[in-house]
Amino acid sequence: MVAIATPSPARIEREPTTPLYELIRDVAALAALPQACLRVMEIGDKQRAAAREMVEVITRDPALTRQLLKLVNSAYCGFPQPVTQLAEAVELIGTRGLRNLTLAAGALSAFNGITTPLLDRKAFWHASVHCGLMARALARSARHQQTDRLFTVGLLHRIGQLVMHQDPVRARRMLDQLKPHASARATVEVQVFGFTYCEVGAALLETWQLPASMWMPIRYHCTPAGATDFRTDTALLTIALAVTDSVAPSLTPLTPAARCEPRIEPVAWLQCGLSAEVLTAAILEVDTQWAAVSAILSPDATPPH
Repeated sequence: MVAIATPSPARIEREPTTPLYELIRDVAALAALPQACLRVMEIGDKQRAAAREMVEVITRDPALTRQLLKLVNSAYCGFPQPVTQLAEAVELIGTRGLRNLTLAAGALSAFNGITTPLLDRKAFWHASVHCGLMARALARSARHQQTDRLFTVGLLHRIGQLVMHQDPVRARRMLDQLKPHASARATVEVQVFGFTYCEVGAALLETWQLPASMWMPIRYHCTPAGATDFRTDTALLTIALAVTDSVAPSLTPLTPAARCEPRIEPVAWLQCGLSAEVLTAAILEVDTQWAAVSAILSPDATPPH
């Protein structure tokens, strides 16, 4: 079994000394990507040579390998024949696809042992999986070249909230203030913590040395017009989150999701070049995938390292 590796201390020490990065440092030793995941991210895009090296690295971690094969054989990919080897999987989903799915599984395992008594962890990850699948479905409509990356970004978009809940005193104060002002989360977070969960999530992913294509959309998904790069990705995540929020209260694997009209900023549609007409097909696609993928990527299903 591969041990969990913490982010480089030198990397953390170089960050500004601010309350945000102090919180990140406190959590970094507890929530870090598995070694296999870090190595896969380092390999990068070297075509077939990279694919072989990635497969070799991942297969050294049997638990991660099993989880990835379950995901590849689920409704997420929808392949007509079972895939039994990672080498076969990479031929079907590509090097980038394997890398992004490895990151998704690795990030969940990083938080597997972290307790969050003020937050329903199962409901949190159910909604996160839904948002990831919705971002991927919308990316397909936008003819995005890396739809699996959008899935991973959507899956991790609220990871900053898990970090903030590691400070239970301030988290409780924030939740108490949020109850009468559900639409003002960012304002309350700044009042209590001095920053938002979007900033925390982006800072954590940057500390993990992930590329800006991962953390930039997370940093700006609540304010998509502020993104200077990856503006399409940011807008797709904004829309995906709005759809997920419209179904989240009834989101369980055993019951169909009740829907209300999602509240989507017009700037997000303009920024990604789509229109609301794509939502019907995207929602239908996610409905056929969500329960199966959630069962694979839920906290209880994520194997400890």
